[in-house]
Amino acid sequence: MSNHGLLNSMRRQDVIACTLLLGVLWFLLGMQLFSSSKFYHQGIVLFFWLPGLLALFLVPDVRRSWDRPLFFLLIFSVAWGALSVAWGGEVKRLKVFLYVLLSANAFVAIATINARMFWRCIAVGALLGGFAAWFAIARFYILDAHPFEERVIATGHLNHTIMASHVMGVLGVLLFSLRRFLPEVFQRSAWGLACLGFLAFLILSRSKGPLIASMCALVFYIVRTPSREKVFFLLLGF
Repeated sequence: MSNHGLLNSMRRQDVIACTLLLGVLWFLLGMQLFSSSKFYHQGIVLFFWLPGLLALFLVPDVRRSWDRPLFFLLIFSVAWGALSVAWGGEVKRLKVFLYVLLSANAFVAIATINARMFWRCIAVGALLGGFAAWFAIARFYILDAHPFEERVIATGHLNHTIMASHVMGVLGVLLFSLRRFLPEVFQRSAWGLACLGFLAFLILSRSKGPLIASMCALVFYIVRTPSREKVFFLLLGF
């Protein structure tokens, strides 16, 4: 390949990577920011799925990064799930499995092109999600004056307690485990405050399943990489 062709390839790869990083943030935070499900999914298509497909066809490293056993396991899981849904007569829901494959490909693409920025982007997105959790709590109980007996809901499209608590649980686990990928200035007070935001939301949602699942994931993570601060936050959660 000539120097000119190599330069064009690198520029194209950089554009794809930047778009995918925006897509990752949109994927993580969009449901908290946008009340319109249609608008959220349009952003996912534009900034996440389409760039992921472009990377698959235009960046050879992305195709090589698909681990064959993992790829076939994913295909088998999706096919089995699609068969179960079709057997139950829910044919309209089959498109969900296509969405799973497109999202998995987009994550593989950005992790291949720039792994460091991929993990930092997820960590920063989860950090912002923690502060969004505090805002949701304040809005629900203070601005909207709901009694504390009611189960909290989040902002944007996460206007259902169960769905919101699942999203907050996942983001909380991601933030807790990806602390080292945050900019250094955010690795202490901001990180701790955001983690507490997720914990407070899960407690106020009174959703036992997401809370227990999050705690189990954190226990597993701390057993693998113990530290005093991690144990403190886990004990605080219990």
